[in-house]
Parts: sequence; C-alpha cells; structure tokens
Amino acid sequence: MNENVAKELTDDIAMLYKKQKLYDKAIETYLKRQQMVELTLNELYNLGQCYYAGPKNYTEADTLFAKVAALSPTYSPAYWWRGRCKGQLDPKNELWLAKPHYEKVLELVLGDDRKLDKNKKMVIESAKYLGAYYGGSTEKDAIKAKEYFQLVYDIDPNDKQAKEVLGIK
Repeated sequence: MNENVAKELTDDIAMLYKKQKLYDKAIETYLKRQQMVELTLNELYNLGQCYYAGPKNYTEADTLFAKVAALSPTYSPAYWWRGRCKGQLDPKNELWLAKPHYEKVLELVLGDDRKLDKNKKMVIESAKYLGAYYGGSTEKDAIKAKEYFQLVYDIDPNDKQAKEVLGIK
C-alpha cells in the first residue's frame, strides 16, 4: 500500500474495526498509523477505548487517556475514562485510585450541563463513586456522601441507590 494512502486510510480502518468491536485489529491499525504519523487527540482517545474494551489493558488505556487530558485539560470524558481505568485497577477500592479523576469530571461539568444526555452517565458514575468514597473510606463524611447521591438523584430521580442513600421511598 502506498504510504500516503496508508496514512489517509488507517484512521478510517481503525474506526471500522472499533465499530465492529474488533479491538485487537483496531489497536494494531492505530499502532501502525502511529509509526507513520502522530496520532490526533481523537485517535489517542479511540485507541484508549480499544485497550479498555478489547484486551482490557487498563494501564495502557489510562496512559492514553492521561495524554488526552494533558493535551485537552477541559475534556471531561478523558478524566471519566481515567476514573474507569483506575476503578478497574483498584476493584476493591483499597486505594481509591479513581477519586481524583471523578472529582475532575464534576469540576468540569457543572450546572445544567450535568443533565445533558452526553454528560449524564459520566456525572452519575462519578458522583456515585465519590458518594461511595465518602461513605466507605477512611475519610468518612456522611454529609458529603449524601451530597453526591443528591446530585445523582437530581439527574435521575429513579436511581435506586440514590433513593436508598437519601432515604426516599
């Protein structure tokens, strides 16, 4: 394949593999592309998602999302995915590795933007994690825990966990 053609097509090919959930092939294609050109912010993000979903290489995925966050410090999905990676690397929350990343999501997504469809899942997941942190870590703070679950409830009044924590029937 001509090098210029390869440069132009590899992103499209990688995206097609990703859409078909052929994550190993998408990763392979992005890595080949990376040898020809510097990956764009979007390509780094997509490659991170492939590492997360495919081989479940959470460390590599986190490294890629950290690059995205460094290049675009106000892009909240990068922090959300970092939180998700750290959550997988610390499944029993012994170290609460995801905390700073989920805090950053809530710092960046404010007010009514939290209720937008594109942000709801990210904000709810972040608030639930932080509510659990303040409810179950060494830094116990029942008031803060309830504040985070109130945020969840404000976005989704049908959320069972938020209703339970808040004592709503």
